[in-house]
Amino acid sequence: MNFRVFILAASSVTVGLVELIAGGILPVIAKDLHVAIEAAGQLITVFALVYAISGPVLLSLTANIERKKLYLAALTVFFLGNVMTYFSPTFPFIMIARIITAMSAALVIVLSLTIAAKIVDPIHRAKALGVIYMGISSSLVLGVPIGIMITDAFGWRSVFLGIAVLSIISMILIYTFLEEIPAEKILPLSVQIKSLGNLKIIGAHLAMMFMLAGHYTVYAYFTPFLETTLHLNQHWISICYFLFGLAAVRGGALGGTLADWIGSPKSMLIVISSFAIILFVLHTQRFLFLHFLL
Repeated sequence: MNFRVFILAASSVTVGLVELIAGGILPVIAKDLHVAIEAAGQLITVFALVYAISGPVLLSLTANIERKKLYLAALTVFFLGNVMTYFSPTFPFIMIARIITAMSAALVIVLSLTIAAKIVDPIHRAKALGVIYMGISSSLVLGVPIGIMITDAFGWRSVFLGIAVLSIISMILIYTFLEEIPAEKILPLSVQIKSLGNLKIIGAHLAMMFMLAGHYTVYAYFTPFLETTLHLNQHWISICYFLFGLAAVRGGALGGTLADWIGSPKSMLIVISSFAIILFVLHTQRFLFLHFLL
């Protein structure tokens, strides 16, 4: 495996950290900025929406720019967004910073995937992409528990300062080891949008959107749920998030195995149905627990 793929994966870990790390420290952010926890939760919602839209849009708009230069530019913007988060005095400033980091993070992830596919032999392409996705998943597993520990020790702003430092390290590695990569022809955005006219494609997107909406909702408000319902401290909350992340990574492998075994349509129905049942059970158990306390 080309060692540069692991450098791209490391950069993916860095930008992936900022996506959901706010979920574990949401009550602390809300308290410090004097906003409701529901409002603070929009930091995750806005990031997810901007991230989803920015990837294909920015890739199309920057199609003529040399890839290494573009990668370094995206990491620079990502660095500035995290520095802005660290120094932001008010909630609106942090919201703007989240939009900046979401746009740059989306471009970094897309570039990591496309560049990784280019710099390896075709026979190793799937493995290279798997390494990048593993980096993204690792950031979700480790990000929140580490963020909670750093917040307890140094305050929540230090989390984003640390991510800014990691982005500088990523820039140095990319500048040093990645060669120049010419721009390539990319399908126009209009063509990509037209593909949504296919009912199968739009159905798959909607299924994924609703599934992730439930996932992000649980992940974003997991900390206040554990604090108010189960009265857990930060130590146990970080452990719960770590287990949550491990289960998410393991679920990806399990989903692939299940699809190979019984086919994608049946496996998707099983997974989505199971997720819906778990959400219902989680909701029911909360009220049963509160009833027991009262």
